Amino acid sequence: MGGEACSSRGEPLVVGAACSSVTMSTGNVISMRGVRRRAGQSSTAELVSSLDHMLDIYQPTKDELDQSSVVMAVPCPCYSVSLGDEEREPLSITVKLFPNGLNAEAVGHAVERALTELSVEQIEAIVLSNPVPWDETSLQQLLPLWKVLERFHAQQKVAYLGLADVEQSLFEAVFECDRIEVKPSLIQINLTNCCSVPEDLRTFCREREVQILTHNDAQEILPDGVLRPVLSRHMTLADPDRWALVWSLRYLVMVQHKGVIKNKGYVVHVARS
Repeated sequence: MGGEACSSRGEPLVVGAACSSVTMSTGNVISMRGVRRRAGQSSTAELVSSLDHMLDIYQPTKDELDQSSVVMAVPCPCYSVSLGDEEREPLSITVKLFPNGLNAEAVGHAVERALTELSVEQIEAIVLSNPVPWDETSLQQLLPLWKVLERFHAQQKVAYLGLADVEQSLFEAVFECDRIEVKPSLIQINLTNCCSVPEDLRTFCREREVQILTHNDAQEILPDGVLRPVLSRHMTLADPDRWALVWSLRYLVMVQHKGVIKNKGYVVHVARS
């Protein structure tokens, strides 16, 4: 079965007219030939490359594409990211979530999918990427999404929460807001927006024991102009113009204290309006 699943399909997937949502899982990109990150490769390029590879070798069952909601993934063991049978203590999981808009329900769906994908009961950290222009987000916009993450924290499904690409004033407002019960434990800053971490932000985070990380992810990791060619290359969809990204995420599983990446992959969820 594994060898068959890893062969190229060579024809588009005909998705049934009843289908209104598709979830695409790349599996462990560390094990994929040709999609390991090359020097200077962007996260978007890595995501597209891994989606192309997975969709090219994905072999659905006869009735799988006729469901109302379809999950596309490669069943071959070499792509597996499940940690269900592994010892969890030495591993650390970080999920970065890229919602396409301010849909709190979508955030909850994405977190549940990450837990299912990895077959775990808890994720160490979830980082919420700002879903709107980084310098235009208000606390009132962010609050419903953050409350969803707080619910997973209360259920002990997520240990730490973080934010990416928010203005310093908004980040500080999060700590001052009485309605926010779980404060961020980390902040990710894209140095293309800011050439260095401001000293006053360093001081603010140090006083509150917040970890500062930098990254080079595009805020919109899978823009419509990139997603649509991927879909058209691999699928025949009913009402193709009505399909759009709902959310995407990246998970990173590392061996603690060694800096060794064990699993890395992406999940993308699209839906028909």
